[in-house]
Amino acid sequence: MSKNVPFELEHLQVIFETFVRSYPHYTEEFYYRFLRFVKMSSLSNVDKQSLISVTKIHSLQSQLKPFGLGSKGLNPHKYRSKDWEPMPWILKKGRPVSYPKQVQFRVEKGFGDLLKRGLKPDFHVIEETFRRSSLFFKTRILQLAQDIRMPTKNQNRLSVINLHFATKDELSAFFKYHSQTLNSNNKISFSRLLSNKGLHAEAVAILDSINTNEIPDSSLSVIFVYRIRALFQLRQPQEILQAMEEFPVHDVTISPYLLKQSVQLERKFVNCEDMSECVGRLRGFIGDCKVVLEKDRADLEIRLEQVLQYVDTWIKS
Repeated sequence: MSKNVPFELEHLQVIFETFVRSYPHYTEEFYYRFLRFVKMSSLSNVDKQSLISVTKIHSLQSQLKPFGLGSKGLNPHKYRSKDWEPMPWILKKGRPVSYPKQVQFRVEKGFGDLLKRGLKPDFHVIEETFRRSSLFFKTRILQLAQDIRMPTKNQNRLSVINLHFATKDELSAFFKYHSQTLNSNNKISFSRLLSNKGLHAEAVAILDSINTNEIPDSSLSVIFVYRIRALFQLRQPQEILQAMEEFPVHDVTISPYLLKQSVQLERKFVNCEDMSECVGRLRGFIGDCKVVLEKDRADLEIRLEQVLQYVDTWIKS
């Protein structure tokens, strides 16, 4: 390939982004290895700086996806007013820090100023504002979503977030009348809300309605964990055994998230007499996860080294 296609910086950027999306749990160590590779490569200093500037990562509050692509801050070219400030997710005494003044600015002025410039706010900015808003500002943001013709999947995402403080009856009604309008990711989020309110049968039902052929491997792990939790609450050991039997642990990419959650499930099972058979099977499943993760890590090290060596040769050709 290198003999026929000239090397471009975009090729390395694509490799970087593909790795971060595919293996977010190895992103931090990969990032520093990638930086060393770029700095030691034969690229010009200008190209090195250009590449480093577009290959950024930021930490996320997520066991499943600890790192994401790009810088965490606001785009200074788009959010250029000095009144725009970031709202990092910080816990203080176990509770997330609120930003009432920043929320008020964004809803009452910031978003409107962007629209006047012909720009739409990025969804992640709207979402983080929505999560920190009072009921009054949440209503304003939901209206904004309609006004700017936000994609349905994103409007549904806000609707699900808005259900975090809903009553059991309200969640039950949403499940009955609106749950099938949600996409796969929103169904997964909604299932967790249902279980948190004791609606475990509904949580299993909505997870079972997801077409698993259309979701990434990481979502398969989340569905597995949420479903097992709900089935445990329903005391359905046979369904749990079947779920473990059917999960393709050797055929999909798993992360330490699945191992950690499975260990936590085991701790719950051992204290329940009617889950004794599930405990033994779950311990076997945990062993399988450990084997797969160790093998994946070793294979990934080899593949990464091969790719970087290939790119190094490509750059020099």
